[in-house]
Amino acid sequence: PAVVLRPSKDSMPSSSRVEFRLRLEDAVALTFFLLTMGMRVFVKGFGSEPFSPADVLVIIPAYQAALTLGAVLEGIRRVSPSLKVLVVDDGSRDGTDAVARLGGAEVLIHPENRGKGAALKTAFARALAWGVSGVVTLDADGQHPPELLPRFLEVSARADLVLGCR
Repeated sequence: PAVVLRPSKDSMPSSSRVEFRLRLEDAVALTFFLLTMGMRVFVKGFGSEPFSPADVLVIIPAYQAALTLGAVLEGIRRVSPSLKVLVVDDGSRDGTDAVARLGGAEVLIHPENRGKGAALKTAFARALAWGVSGVVTLDADGQHPPELLPRFLEVSARADLVLGCR
């Protein structure tokens, strides 16, 4: 099966927009690459309806993020209280897991730091197990503003993959 990647109309000028057709495994590899480069990625199945917040999982890979994670979680709750949030604590020793729980997130813990890619793989595996329809990734340090989450949900009706660059 092919996956079509179409940047949303609002994400870049029309002269720069290109549509790509990729095999599913290549689309997954590209998604992980973009995530490791610090881009937000929103993955959506084919269709024309935007996701409702109840169908979306926000994934936050976190390492030594106790000082910044609380504000990120508060921002998510402020803009969309019904979004499910999963924090993967990637071997932190600073109380990141406690901050995540206090902020209402589900928490998975890597006993040792394995890197952002491993944290994302763990989170995506959990998302698949939970059967969510869409995933949004945010960084724990606040560089991805949670205030943009409603915009991602809005454009999800017009694209199968929505990427945001900081």
